[in-house]
Amino acid sequence: MKSGHKKPLIKRLLRWLAIAIAFFICASLVVTAALFHQVFGRNDLNVNEISLNYSDIDSNKYPRDTITFQSGKTSLKGYIYNAGNTAEGLILIAHGIASGADSYLPEIMYFIDSGWCVFAFDGTGTRTSDGKGIRGLPQTKLDVRAALDYINSNAALKDYPIVLYGHSMGGYAVTSILGDKRSDISAVVSVSAFNSPLDMMYRQARGIVGGYANIEYPFIALYETILFGKDANTTAVDGINATDTPVMIVYGTADDVVCYDTVAIAAFREKITNLNVVFYECDIEYRNGHDTIQLTREAAQYLVAKREELSALHTQYGKTLPTAEWAAFYEGIDHILMNEVDTDYMQAVVDFFHKWR
Repeated sequence: MKSGHKKPLIKRLLRWLAIAIAFFICASLVVTAALFHQVFGRNDLNVNEISLNYSDIDSNKYPRDTITFQSGKTSLKGYIYNAGNTAEGLILIAHGIASGADSYLPEIMYFIDSGWCVFAFDGTGTRTSDGKGIRGLPQTKLDVRAALDYINSNAALKDYPIVLYGHSMGGYAVTSILGDKRSDISAVVSVSAFNSPLDMMYRQARGIVGGYANIEYPFIALYETILFGKDANTTAVDGINATDTPVMIVYGTADDVVCYDTVAIAAFREKITNLNVVFYECDIEYRNGHDTIQLTREAAQYLVAKREELSALHTQYGKTLPTAEWAAFYEGIDHILMNEVDTDYMQAVVDFFHKWR
């Protein structure tokens, strides 16, 4: 008799356990979706942005054509500079998660002055492009793929040697895209980039929900797969090793966003089998951060100081500064100094591209 009573009890316990597991899975997916929505919302141009805008430069010296192309169902804006038969080749630029096409104008101007055609674009959910949000770290790989397809369909661009320059999230994209084994990519420079979207997302989750990210890790992987399918977690190293395309991996030793010894591509150098890979390490103070390698030390130090001043103003006034406060701060910036590129670094990039174009 006792044995007969135990069986219904065990069945009820198993039923409630199954319900609890199902509830946990559903709740975890909801939490993960909310996390993605928070981290990967729209990247619109901040009204208090201090980086260079196209309106700040000489548009007569650096004219550009604005084009539109599709990445999946999303319409993206692209900008083409110096398209002409005399150009050395075409440099496709992929931006970071908080950046846009114009964020790289100092580098773009150097590339143009060096005789290159440049194609920069705002990715999905970014600034002038459509999209409710960025969606996730692998999205930029899809956007780079779409930009390459546009270039190859454009009569004025398709015959250029194509090289890729990417920073942070864009640096991941220009390396992982090599896994497509495209014959149209001559060389790649990847700056301050992570190796794995999943590992990078885990670090971001840790910063938001703490240790709970350990529990959420499988659901982050599942949600990325739901969003991006086979492109969900292709690593930069896998892309680099898929071909013998020359790659320059650039990183700063004080990068606190993509740490060079944990999640950056450089941390996995022993797994790289591509013999045409070179590393460019920057350990110069102020220049060795996440987004200052391209600057002179003086410019990087000045930029860091101005960011600290701006942060103090936001602490005092809130997210959006009063018009008068913002105007006084912005007009006091030495934009020439703040955007002064390190010519040794920039020339190393240009020389690398020229060698392999």
